[in-house]
Parts: sequence; C-alpha cells; structure tokens
Amino acid sequence: MRLMYSIAWYLLLVPLWLVFIVKMLIGLPGYTRHRLSLFSLFNRKLTQSTLLWHCVSVGEVVCVTPLIEKILASNPDLTITITTTTETGANQVYTSFGDRVQHCYLPYDCGLLMRRLINRILPKALLITEVELWPNLINIANTRGIPIALINARMTNRSAANYAKLGRFFTASANKIQIISAQSQRDKDNYQRLGVSADKVKNNGNIKFELSSTSAQDAILESLSSKAHRDNCIIIIAASTHEPEESMIVAAHKQLASSGVNIQTWLVPRHPQRFDQVANLLGKSNVNYLRYTQLTEQKATDNDANVMLIDAMGVLNSAFAKSDIAFIGGSFAEKGGHNALEAAQHNLPVVMGPSQYNNPEIYDKLAQVANLATASNQTELEEILLTWCENIQQRLSAGNAGYAVIQQNRGALAANQKLIEELIE
Repeated sequence: MRLMYSIAWYLLLVPLWLVFIVKMLIGLPGYTRHRLSLFSLFNRKLTQSTLLWHCVSVGEVVCVTPLIEKILASNPDLTITITTTTETGANQVYTSFGDRVQHCYLPYDCGLLMRRLINRILPKALLITEVELWPNLINIANTRGIPIALINARMTNRSAANYAKLGRFFTASANKIQIISAQSQRDKDNYQRLGVSADKVKNNGNIKFELSSTSAQDAILESLSSKAHRDNCIIIIAASTHEPEESMIVAAHKQLASSGVNIQTWLVPRHPQRFDQVANLLGKSNVNYLRYTQLTEQKATDNDANVMLIDAMGVLNSAFAKSDIAFIGGSFAEKGGHNALEAAQHNLPVVMGPSQYNNPEIYDKLAQVANLATASNQTELEEILLTWCENIQQRLSAGNAGYAVIQQNRGALAANQKLIEELIE
C-alpha cells in the first residue's frame, strides 16, 4: 500500500509543479521562491540542524512556542528547523522566533523530496506536532536511524475512525515513531486502539495549558481599549472566525447594540486571504467599522467606530489582552473549534458554537467551571453575550475560572522537554 501511495505522489508532482508556477507567475500572495521548498528546492541559507520540527500551521506553532523557547534556553548550541504547510504558519514562525530558528515549507510527501529534506537538514531527531503523519517522511527518518517523536499528540474520535480505515498502513507508520506524547487520556487510548504499541504512547498532558499570558504592547489596541473602557464600553473579540461566523457576530453586535448595550466588537478572521471578504461583509452590514491596518494611534483614539476588523497576523494575543469577552471561531463553521485557552489565559469568558471536536478535553474542563458557554444557534449566542455584558460579576467570575483551569493543568512542558532532550543525547 505504501508503494501505491508513493507512486501516486510521483504522478501528482508534475501537475502540482505546473499549478505552483502559474500561481507564482501571476503573483498570488505567498507563492514565492521560499515556498519552492514544497518541492525540496531550498535556498542556500538552509543548513544542518539538530532538530527538524514540523508544525502544520499557526495553531501548532503557537502551541509549541513555549516548549521551543525552553529548549533553546537550556541548550544554547542547539539548532532547529521548523517546517510548516501554510504561509500563515510560516509567518508565525518568523513572528515568534525571528532568526533564532530556520524555516522552510514541508515538501510534498514524495520519497525523493523527503530524502532531499533529510539530507539537507541531517537532524538528530524529527519532531511532529499534534497529528500530521506523513508516511514517507516517517519511513525515511526511521530508515536513517533518526528518532521520531509526536509532540502534544492529538487523536480525536473522528480522526481515529478515519485512520482506522487505513488499517495496517497507518499502524505500520505510527509504530515507526519512537514516542507519542499524547495530550490526554482520550488521545492515548485512541492511538492504542489503532494498534500503536502501548509502550510508545505516554499521556504527558497538553502543552496548550502552558501558554504564557504575556503579550506584546500594541499602541493601536491600547488606544482603542483605553477609550472604550473609559466610556464603559465592553469589548467582544471574535477570534479565528470562518464563514458564516462573521455574519453571526455582526448580527449579534447589532442586536445587542439595539438593546442598549454599549459594546465594541473586534473581528479576527482565521485566514488572511479572507480579510478583504470580511471587510466587504462589514461594508454591507450597515455598521461603523475600521480596519486595523488603516489605523494610527491617534486615529484609534479619535474614531467612533464600534466594529474593528483586525486584518493582520501576530496581533491576536495582544487583542485578547485588551478584550472582555471572547467568541472562538471554527465552532459554528464545523471546523471542530479553535484554541479556547488563548482567551482563557487572559481571564476572558468564552462562548463557542456546537462544533468542538478538536480539543474536547480542554472544552470540557473550561465548561465545567462555567468559563466556556456553548451556543447552539444565533439566539443562544446573543443571549449568552447579553448575560455577560449585563452582569459584570458573572463575567469576571467566568474569566477567572478559566485562568484557574490553566494554572491547575500545567506540567506538560517539562515532560515534553525532558523526552526531547533524552531523544538527542
């Protein structure tokens, strides 16, 4: 089956190459020479590293950033190459680490391309964040004697059902991984049900509980929030949104405002390619809005807009720090929900839609202490937001409860740091 899989990748390379070149020639955003590393065409600056660490996109990079920081601090001579699949993931690597790590895009999982990557980096260990398992990458690293670890490993019930259809093909690849550091008992159990050896899977806890609440100072957000709070205005942040969640949040904003609630809403779409689309939506929604990238500190102080589109990367954590209530996207859009802990770490109460299969353990813990409320439809979304807007004590209590959950569930960072350092000894 792996042979058929590998042949399929070779057959796909030509059309993938032609599509890439066309997109590059017409100047589509993100299709740069650097992204040619998808085809193992690396720039000359890419050199050998101690660790080759794969993160799919923004969420995975943010998740392991505290772990990478600790490893770099404890091992100043250690070098890291981080690969991502998406442009937003690449941007997050640069935002988080600058030139302290290398970045390239993970090549397509074709044997030839993956061998070129391994030959270029010559890592002492291969680390994969959360769940993305590429059979040829794993097989080549294993053949070369490079130890492999799956960090903060996630295996939802839905993913487990899908992987089960692959049978021995998945099991053979997964068992070539030396250590699977699961983020919860559910994830550990699912890997074992899929045939992974019990001695390979450890429940080391979820690194996402280790996120720091520190955030960079942002003069524009500081001006906006200071003005809003002086005017007793409540800031609702809608983070990592997808279609149709922006429309739902705008409708909720208008309903609350018409009820006399003094609110300001900040919209942060998940994908930057949708910034203009969301701006068009706001323009047609009869709301007074501004775009973050068009603001200056003075304009932020002087404007009377009550909706802001945050159309920039790397601002979300600072925006959480200045907000009062958070909606977490991907939860009405059937994406399984994004990371609610980023809001909870800033003492914000969290509301989400019903799609929450990505991190059920996190959502359950937050829901148990009334930090996270689930809305099944537009009406319930508005009712939850209205309750928290009108009852400041309940809002503060819910926010503080979420932060307490984070404090009570730490420990994964040290456990994962230890296993990585043992892997490269």
